Amino acid sequence: MELPSKTYSVKTGCGKFYMTIVNNGCTIVKVIVHAGKAGGCASAHLANLSELLSNLYENGTKDERLQALASMSSTKCHMPDNCISEFAKILMDEEIGRRCK
Repeated sequence: MELPSKTYSVKTGCGKFYMTIVNNGCTIVKVIVHAGKAGGCASAHLANLSELLSNLYENGTKDERLQALASMSSTKCHMPDNCISEFAKILMDEEIGRRCK
């Protein structure tokens, strides 16, 4: 069975990234982050970030998820609109906006 997903295009100081959020209608079950044309280290870092975020959503409590996203939101970078903070904003909006019965 295919689960619903939504892909966001994220423009940052380092270029364009894509974040796909897979959910089961109630909760996020997987997060996939990748860069448009980047390879090498950038792709490896984003693959690792995807795994960490997916594990957080699979095993973490809502409080743990919100704490991790708040930490990500405060990431400092020399580039404007840094990618980690932008990813955190999207996930925070998804987390807060999701209502389950």
